[in-house]
Order: sequence, then C-alpha cells, then structure tokens
Amino acid sequence: KIDRILACVRGGMNVLADKPWVIEPSKLAVLDTVLAVADSLGLVAYDIMTERHEITSILQRELIQDKALFGDPVPGSPEEPGVVKKSVHHLFKSLAGRPLIRPWWFFDTAVQGEGLVDVTTHLVDITFWCLFPEQPIDYRTDIQMISASRWPTLIDKEQFARVTGLADFPPQLGLDSDGKLPYSCNGTMNFSLRGINVLLSVEWNFEAPQGGGDTHYSVVRGSLTSVTIEQGAAQGYRPELYVSAAP
Repeated sequence: KIDRILACVRGGMNVLADKPWVIEPSKLAVLDTVLAVADSLGLVAYDIMTERHEITSILQRELIQDKALFGDPVPGSPEEPGVVKKSVHHLFKSLAGRPLIRPWWFFDTAVQGEGLVDVTTHLVDITFWCLFPEQPIDYRTDIQMISASRWPTLIDKEQFARVTGLADFPPQLGLDSDGKLPYSCNGTMNFSLRGINVLLSVEWNFEAPQGGGDTHYSVVRGSLTSVTIEQGAAQGYRPELYVSAAP
C-alpha cells in the first residue's frame, strides 16, 4: 500500500488512506519519502485515525493537559507503566443484524500485515496525541523499545467459513498440524516515550460472548490524578471516562 501512496503523492494527489500503511520494517524509508514529497508539494498524506474523534479520547486528552487537575505525567516503569492501553476485538461480528464478511486475504499477513500494525496503530497514535499534542514524535530518538511479544488466534475451518463465506482455506494460508489457521493478530509492547513508560496490548478473539462486544481500556497516570477510559461489561461496552485521585 505504501508504494501506491507514494505514487499518488508524486502524481499530485492528496491521500486519505486507512491503516496499515506499512507492514514491513524495510518500508519505513518509503513512508519517510511519502511525507517528504507530500510536504514539498503542499499535499496531504493522512490516516483518518478515528480514535482521535471518540469523545472520551478527546476528554482524556484535554484533562491530562490541565496541569492543575492532572499534574505531571508519571514516568512509571516497565512493571508499572505510566500509560496503559488495552483493546480486545473480534474477528466475527454482526453489523445491522448481518454478519460482517471479511475477504480471505484479511488473514494473509503478507497482504494485510499482522495485528500489531492494525488496531495497535490507533493505540500508538492516541498515546502520542494525548501526551504530546501538536508535537512531532521522532521514532529514532523519542522512543526506546523495552519488550514486545506476539501470539496467534487459532481459527478452524468452520469459523473461517462464517467470517469469509468460503467453504475452505485458500492454499495461500499456511495451516498448523491440526488444520487450523494460526492468525498472527495479537501483540503487546512496552516502550519508553520521552521517559514515560507505555504498555500497549491488542487481542483479537474470534467472537464476543453473548451480549458482549469490543472492549477498550486506557489509563494515563498523573502526579495528582489518573484519567481512565473503560469499555467493558460494567459499562455496557460503551466507553466511559473516570478521573481518580492519585494514591
């Protein structure tokens, strides 16, 4: 996708493109070129980043910038990060009462990328956006990776049929010894952002429990208060924001 984006900006076109832009480390240099070319031509190359427009995210950002309320961000540690963001999503879901059908290549990480370059992109972006609004983040100097891990969600043939409409797995997808697809969609990472320890985690289960839905948890710890978003069963799977005094 990033090569097509580059071709578009070189052709004088503005680009609004959904994630993931880059699924291989070698393509980061192409991303740098896209941004440089767009800047030189006065063009926009942008991802919509829908999480920035969610009201609880907007309120969390505003509150942690209020020094009298929030104080200073707590640097934390890898064991007790200053920022934690966790999301749980589901591969099979219904929209307007009908199953959401995904193309089979959604499960081909050579095409779509792994889960770490999907929803995790939102969590990384919203972390930067909340802590350092209107400030560019240079991944070469502002971020120090501490640890990361990834693991698959196993999908059987019946589940694959429900989510894609196909009776069997295409030959392009590699199966394990039990005939299941090990879809690499889960991941967690711990890194330091300008001295603030951040933990991000995204999981993709196949289907939500009855009455359930996607969940989101986000806490930013300050010296005076913590500002937290929760979206679980207790909230009816709707995001709610809480402000609590620091211990």
